[in-house]
Amino acid sequence: MRYIPNVGLNERLQQAAPELAVALRLVWGRKSYHVDCHVAALWGLVVATLPKSIVEIGVRKGDSTTILAHAAKTVGAKMLSVDIVPCPGAVRRIADLGLVDTITFSCTGSRAAAETVADESVDLIYIDGDHKEAGVQADIEAWTPKLKDGATVIAHDFERPGVKKPFRATGWPIIFLRGEPSLAILQKR
Repeated sequence: MRYIPNVGLNERLQQAAPELAVALRLVWGRKSYHVDCHVAALWGLVVATLPKSIVEIGVRKGDSTTILAHAAKTVGAKMLSVDIVPCPGAVRRIADLGLVDTITFSCTGSRAAAETVADESVDLIYIDGDHKEAGVQADIEAWTPKLKDGATVIAHDFERPGVKKPFRATGWPIIFLRGEPSLAILQKR
């Protein structure tokens, strides 16, 4: 992995493009692939924002987990991935890709995991857990104190009513990326 110097956003993303191609081949093990927008966006956001601490809520199969972990390793960040159920497939993929030193898995609820993290210590959070309004609201309430001012918040499936409403209520600036799945990028204030 190479270090991406702290230059402008466009320059960083241009420098990182070949590394993204390598990451996608590693993650999916193919020489050709369809780059869905959310995977490229996740990787690019990590490289562009240079976080030191990343949290992922919702692991499941580990597609987003592996791309976030690869990007985290690229920029020297550490990552915490949280899911309420064990995700052995994701854990195995991370081990197979040699990313174990970058990521810690927490098999617990989001709120319980947040209690183990210091306030104002998280630079980037990807929320893809419970998509019901109450669940999204609980994630926002649990993790907001953990986020540094200016932290990047990425909301998965933003077009779903249960996801959109709680994030809009934060009042944080939002950039919406339409697609399947849709993403919203917010900045904690």
